[in-house]
Amino acid sequence: MDDLELAALLCSRLCHDLVSPVGAITNGLEILEDDDDPEIRAQAISHIGQSAGAASARLQFLRVAFGSGSSLGETVDTIELEDLAEALFARTRVHTVWSLDRPSVPKDSARLLLNLLLVAADTLPRGGTVTIAEQTDALVISAVGEGARMLPEVDGFLSGEVNGTQPDPRSVVAFYAGRLAARAGLPFRWAPAAGRVDFVIG
Repeated sequence: MDDLELAALLCSRLCHDLVSPVGAITNGLEILEDDDDPEIRAQAISHIGQSAGAASARLQFLRVAFGSGSSLGETVDTIELEDLAEALFARTRVHTVWSLDRPSVPKDSARLLLNLLLVAADTLPRGGTVTIAEQTDALVISAVGEGARMLPEVDGFLSGEVNGTQPDPRSVVAFYAGRLAARAGLPFRWAPAAGRVDFVIG
């Protein structure tokens, strides 16, 4: 896959993640224009607020995960990463638990971490818990939940391999994570098991 195809798929993923909340905002505004019922208008305003919050959370998360990183310092505060993830997964079936003692994470590791969080969440079709912890000098992301599994093609994409099956806007994140790690010289590995998938950076 060349860089142009990768960029196009990442743009598609960004649009896919934003189309639902932005569409909901539009629907809410149409209700406000057409309906004078106070109760319905109050519900519409609440719905607009929730959808705007969801769109903002997705944009902020993906700006760091997919962006060039030029606006970031050499390190990213751990609390910032935690806030980005918790906002993204709010009101979903995926719950994040952070157990990092370090106050900050190197920029390249932080961007890889956020992309692997997306991959980890995709391994939980019925929801579950994603834990971010430390193991010596490594960062460990553990996705645990009923039916947790990683598709075979995603395993290949993480390795930077495209063997017949092209990434789609969802699975392209795994391919991008592999490219990020290779470019930054960051070793990482993953280990699927019954009911869980672990990712280790470092």
